[in-house]
Amino acid sequence: MPPFIILVLLSSVLSKYLDIQYVDCFVIFSASVSLIFRDAISLYKAELISEKMIHFINITLVLIVAKIISVMSGVWDFSFLAPSIEGLIDNLWSSLFVALLVILYFKITNMNSTNEDSR
Repeated sequence: MPPFIILVLLSSVLSKYLDIQYVDCFVIFSASVSLIFRDAISLYKAELISEKMIHFINITLVLIVAKIISVMSGVWDFSFLAPSIEGLIDNLWSSLFVALLVILYFKITNMNSTNEDSR
């Protein structure tokens, strides 16, 4: 599911802000680059057959999803899903603020320590 969402958002941003009509090669290239660092290296480093199968199935599924998104983007226009630049900046600032509040909360409540640490 996450590769589907990310690739749809990539397709929408490319078609809205860069005015690219055919996003096929960009979507498949982006999926391939993400797989190289995430699964392709792990496929060769895995020792068990089951691990290799999991990575191989994941690579196959992500490439199939990328092809489906590239075909769908040729039929439908996903540009309405692209966020505005102002909205994106506002969301980034609010996410940063929430993350800082969570870190501050953990520091104040000292949730990472055990009972023996406080003695």
